[in-house]
Amino acid sequence: MTTEQILVIVIGALVVFVSDIIGNMIAFKSRIINSLVTAITFIIIMVVLTMYKVVLV
Repeated sequence: MTTEQILVIVIGALVVFVSDIIGNMIAFKSRIINSLVTAITFIIIMVVLTMYKVVLV
């Protein structure tokens, strides 16, 4: 594995972790709503990171 591949994996893991924390803080009562909020948060974070070319894919 190259350094760039490891960086992409680490950034992806951090994005998933942060989006899951945000999703849990917003909607922690219902599992379905929680998963939807987490997915939407993940999409928003990935779009922003891709727009600013932080992710090296």
